[in-house]
Amino acid sequence: VESQIYNLPNNIDGESLEAVIRLINDKLVGSSLSEVTSKLQELQPLLTKYIEKSDGFIDVFGGILDKAIKEQFYIGGRRNLLNFANGNNLEQIKSLYSLIDDESDKIGGLVDNTTNPHDHHGISVKIGDEMSDRLLLDYSLVSATYNVGSHGRGMIAILGPTNMPYSKMIGLVEVFQKELTKKLIDYYRNFDK
Repeated sequence: VESQIYNLPNNIDGESLEAVIRLINDKLVGSSLSEVTSKLQELQPLLTKYIEKSDGFIDVFGGILDKAIKEQFYIGGRRNLLNFANGNNLEQIKSLYSLIDDESDKIGGLVDNTTNPHDHHGISVKIGDEMSDRLLLDYSLVSATYNVGSHGRGMIAILGPTNMPYSKMIGLVEVFQKELTKKLIDYYRNFDK
């Protein structure tokens, strides 16, 4: 969750702002991010009834959407990886952090489940040299996908040492996958009516 403050032009009164927010909620809530982007452009003529120059308002929402679309990954527990890194190799640690912080889709490539011999019931396990990046020879990746129909899909993954407790991590990912899918389907059910 992130809060951002935007300065609105002085000529926008509270009633107009409330009307715009209601209009946006009515038209966009329950839509996927890709749908919201196109629907937002369609709303611009309607917004001009309430806001003289609606393009600035659209730009604000467009910026928020662009940021949300780019933030595909949440990465936590990075410091824990240091416990398993080769402490004598500072360059390896720097490269590992660089890989994790990289905004391109390198991480997405690591969790691609398409060619994994250790895929069990939608849970994928990649150990050391099975991953494409040489920095991860001493690590394993346990991942699973989740799908919420027309609302999208995503992936859950745990990166840890090759000696991690696999059965425990697989069980954890599996439970989280099922619960997250269930919660998201329940959430979107309210918008699909």
